[in-house]
Amino acid sequence: MRDLTREMEVSEATVRRDLRILAKQQKVDLVYGGATAPRNADNSLGARTSRNAEAKRVIGRLAGALVFDHQMLFVDAGTTCFEMRHDLLKRRD
Repeated sequence: MRDLTREMEVSEATVRRDLRILAKQQKVDLVYGGATAPRNADNSLGARTSRNAEAKRVIGRLAGALVFDHQMLFVDAGTTCFEMRHDLLKRRD
């Protein structure tokens, strides 16, 4: 809780109130001293791919444009990185 108040530069009452609102919206689970990601969240590949899909496409397109022919690139297995594939397939070697 203190980390949130310090990071957000708000009072503990504000953090508690906002966390209660987020808990009612089932976006967080309240725990002693703060909150965690909801336990019932769907973190399957399909669900993660569809969340913020348009933003991921834009990020993937922009990031893919930064890669040139004959460059080596290491990419993790995230769903946003997967969106780079369209631009990367246009590169040579």
